[in-house]
Amino acid sequence: MGSATAYHLARNGKSVLLLEQFEVGHENGSSHGNSRVFRLSYEDTFYVSLARAAKPMWLELEAQSKQKLFYPTGGLDLAEPGSPVFQDCMKAMKAEGIEYEVLNASQIRSRFPQFHINDSMIGIYQDDTAVLNAVECVKVMASLACKSGAVLKENSPVVGLKNRAGVAEISTGAENYRARSVVINAGAWANGILAHLNLQLPLQARKEQYQFFAARDPDIFKPGKMPIFLEYGCGDTDIIGMYGFPLLEMNAVKVAAHQRGPYIDLSERTFELEVDGAADVEQYVRQRFGDALGEVVASKTCLYTNTPDQHFVIDKIPGHENIILSSPCSGHGFKFAIVIGKMAAELATEGRSSRSLSLFEISRLMAAQS
Repeated sequence: MGSATAYHLARNGKSVLLLEQFEVGHENGSSHGNSRVFRLSYEDTFYVSLARAAKPMWLELEAQSKQKLFYPTGGLDLAEPGSPVFQDCMKAMKAEGIEYEVLNASQIRSRFPQFHINDSMIGIYQDDTAVLNAVECVKVMASLACKSGAVLKENSPVVGLKNRAGVAEISTGAENYRARSVVINAGAWANGILAHLNLQLPLQARKEQYQFFAARDPDIFKPGKMPIFLEYGCGDTDIIGMYGFPLLEMNAVKVAAHQRGPYIDLSERTFELEVDGAADVEQYVRQRFGDALGEVVASKTCLYTNTPDQHFVIDKIPGHENIILSSPCSGHGFKFAIVIGKMAAELATEGRSSRSLSLFEISRLMAAQS
């Protein structure tokens, strides 16, 4: 989100300083790796509309950079009939005029024979679904911001933030800066910065993980033959349970559980795989793909930073109209990053966004604490 915000501010001629506590492209947060889901299939028209606005912006970024960032794959949502979220996705896409296909089990098997599914299962196929090369998107946005005049300071964690008479004073320990506006895109570290403004929000960091499986016949798992997939209702909830990608990153098939990892204290975080969670994913892969997928060739972890309702925060800090919080994204935000960056940039420079931010207001989190 930080690189996206800097990208929009700089291309609009603003004087921009981008502070990164690690390095651009680091693997400590939520935006690393070469694959994130882009999809229009959402249970809320708000997100369907937001994703639709993001797609041409990602394609424009790809054209500007002359670098492949957006890989169309199509997307297959799977569920048992009667899944409320599944039904809501169809209603939301229909309301927004998004074309999709509803497939029965026989049609799914015929079109995508990689999947071993129950006879009762149904699917939604949506053609706009794609893979975003996340780390390269971040690097490209930061690079283009700098080409438009932004200044990037890596290894520069914010250790102090004061706001006096509409001028923010930011300290990294090594340097001090003054700015008319500040946008905080700190993810799991947001409360550490907000503490300087005597504010804490009910945000929780969750350690998630994903695994890469070797394909015995790589050809049938390549984009064009294998879609991105999301399966609802795995386990005891109706939300997305498991999801995965065709063979792209690591030359393997990436599969992960959604919102299943432990909540953590960042000071005690490790990058070790959670054994039970890994076993659940491996069991799912055997059930859904049989022996078409083989051994695990790599595993990695990442962070989700969750709000209680899993909606984002994009809003001015109460009492500090020139400081914007644009975070966190509860494990489903990267696809929207480029349009969220634009909205945050508008808030910082114009005081309002050209799109509605009613779902993302900070007041709902403060009310939940009272």
